[in-house]
Amino acid sequence: MDFAVHPRSPRSDVTLLDRQQAFGYSQEDLSLLLPPMAVTGQEAVGSMGTDTPISALSTQSKLLYTYFKQHFAQVTNPPIDPIREELVMSLVSSSGASKHPRPRRQCKKKRLEVRQPILTNGDLEKIRSIAHFEEAFDTKTLNITYPSERGAKGMDEALTKLCERANTRSIAASISSFCPTE
Repeated sequence: MDFAVHPRSPRSDVTLLDRQQAFGYSQEDLSLLLPPMAVTGQEAVGSMGTDTPISALSTQSKLLYTYFKQHFAQVTNPPIDPIREELVMSLVSSSGASKHPRPRRQCKKKRLEVRQPILTNGDLEKIRSIAHFEEAFDTKTLNITYPSERGAKGMDEALTKLCERANTRSIAASISSFCPTE
């Protein structure tokens, strides 16, 4: 018995364009992405922005390989480098009393500054308990749990209630943290 695999002859009834479309190649791929790969062997670097959802979240049919492909910004994002670009960007976030450009009197309320966008459980606990040590701060903890048997509908309702409570509390905090000037 002969188990050798013999190649098929290429189909002549299918155009190159039809084959490219069948494998998901767009005009952008052909003109912008493939030439640098063919010339330098490296993937082309293009715009940082993309409005294409990842395949798992897309409502459009996607080719199988796109489920395993990452967008550039999902892997790394060189412009967001707080060490090399500290003159033009900052990761510092602040919360608390608004700063007036030219305050005429000292504000008794203070601002909380967080140096990085990711908080550990320890960082979060420090923020939650800061009012015990510093009377200028008032923190609130909002319950985000809901009965799991309510499913997605229960989550929608819980998120709506959470947003309402957070909005009410933040408005009250904003009014009390305003630093008037004379």
